[in-house]
This record gives sequence, structure tokens and C-alpha cells, in this order.
Amino acid sequence: MNHIEEFLKDVNRYCDFYLEYDATNSKYKFNNLFVDEIDFESFENDIVKLKNGLIDVLVDIEKPESFILDVLNEINRIVVWYENKNIRNFNSFNELGSLIVKTENNQIYTSSSEYTIENVQSISGISEENYDGILGYLIFHKLTTNNYIEKADFEKVKLHYALKKYFESIYNFIAFLLTLQYNINHFGIKDYNHLRPIPKPTLRCTINLSKIESANLFNLLYQSGLFYFDLKSDVKRKKAQMDFINANFNYINPRGKVVQMTNVVKEFGEINAFHHKENQLKVLDLLIDELNSIREKTSLKE
Repeated sequence: MNHIEEFLKDVNRYCDFYLEYDATNSKYKFNNLFVDEIDFESFENDIVKLKNGLIDVLVDIEKPESFILDVLNEINRIVVWYENKNIRNFNSFNELGSLIVKTENNQIYTSSSEYTIENVQSISGISEENYDGILGYLIFHKLTTNNYIEKADFEKVKLHYALKKYFESIYNFIAFLLTLQYNINHFGIKDYNHLRPIPKPTLRCTINLSKIESANLFNLLYQSGLFYFDLKSDVKRKKAQMDFINANFNYINPRGKVVQMTNVVKEFGEINAFHHKENQLKVLDLLIDELNSIREKTSLKE
């Protein structure tokens, strides 16, 4: 029963979002993140995790139909509110008032967003280059807000976009639940694994180092500027660095086995610890030796 309860807690956590208005910076937060810092693809990724978690539960229970109905009822709680209050319409923004927590005397925040109010006000219309994503949404609502004559509307539209993407993920999960329900009721399927989300195929590169040594290697490459992500936001850049390593590399574990890289942020957090200094020096010396070897071989070819 533990994994069932844990899954339901995961669903509850995802459905219980938090809205905040930071009066110090005149900006909104969604789930403790300024809207400018949100990776909107993370909503889709979280739903994929919920779908896989649901399949894991269904293979272990006798009455999957009842459980799916329980999950639907839990999600419908938030969907009913969203639809009854017509939150999908920006003109209903004030309906969020009772949910938004106002905070003051916060740390000054410098936005890294490339989309400023001045930039958006100067854009004449939506084009093929700017129609998608939050920029297109901000441009679309220039008409709704009279070209953001009230500057506060600019931040409201950004929060509304975050809510829009969040609820798109909710509806995506509902569609998945209904598909499961239909297949069980009409076809009596028992093998749910073929209904799992199809992961994006990736070919991983194996680093012939331990996990902490691999983290040190990438840390050196990132610090040197040889490897970099062209992102203005420190938060987004660091996340992109971690996601790149986790998604594309393996490492060698203490037993000499190839293991998929996961949660490398933990090793990055340990890199500056004194007892890892020898690993840093080892990786640095290894890199220098390899580069010197390549240089010598290249010189011999001349």
C-alpha cells in the first residue's frame, strides 16, 4: 500500500500549486519560482513521471478501474475550480486574488528574462519568429491590456501564461487517465506497460571516470568556458548544465560497471568540499596529460 499512498501524495502535491506576489520586486511567483525562472517543459516532464508512477501502481492492484476513478476525482477538484472561475480567460485574473499570497521586504531580484515590457511594447505583431511560447502570449495580450498601459498587467500576463501551461499538463494527465479507463473497461487490458509514455531515445556517452570525477571534469569544462549554455539566467544555466549531463552520459561505478548518470547535482554540491580536492586534482592532471599526449602525437605528424 505504501507505493499507492506515495503516488496519491505525488498527485496531491502536483495539484496543490502556490501563488505569490512579491511586492518588493513587483513580480509573481508560481510554486516559489519567479515566472521568469520557470522551465515550462518541466510541467510536461512531471506529468510523464506521474504517468509512469500510475502504471507502476496499476500492475500491482486488483481493481485498477476504481483507483483510476479515485485519481480522476482528486484531479477534478482543481479542474472544476479552474473551469468554474473561467481562469483560462485572462479577464478572470482577479479570481486568483484569494489564492495569491502577498510578501514584502524580500531580497531584490534582478530578472534575467530577455522579454522586457519595453521590448514587447515595441513589437508590432505576432510573426513566425515570436508566436510561440511566453513571448507570443505577451504580444497577444497587448490588445487585451492596451499595450500594457498599466505595467502591472505585464507581470499578470506572465503569471497567467504559467497557469496556462500548468493546466495544459493537468488536462494531458486527465486524457491519459481516460484512455486507460476506456481500454480497461472496453478491452479488459491487463498489460499496462505498453501504455507508458514513450521516452525520447538517447544514445549516451560513457565517461571512463567515477561519478564524482565526472562531475569534476564537467565543472572544469564549465568554469573554463569551453562548454557553456547561452542563457542569461544563472538558475536556468545551472539547470541546463545538470540536465545535459544527466540526459547524455554514463559513468563507471566502484564495481567497474557502466551506470547511467542521474542526480549529478549532488556531486556538484560536494565538489568544493575539502575531501574531494584530490579528485579535482586527479581529473585536472588526467585532462592535462591527455591533452599533452594529443599534442605530442599531432606534432609527430608534421
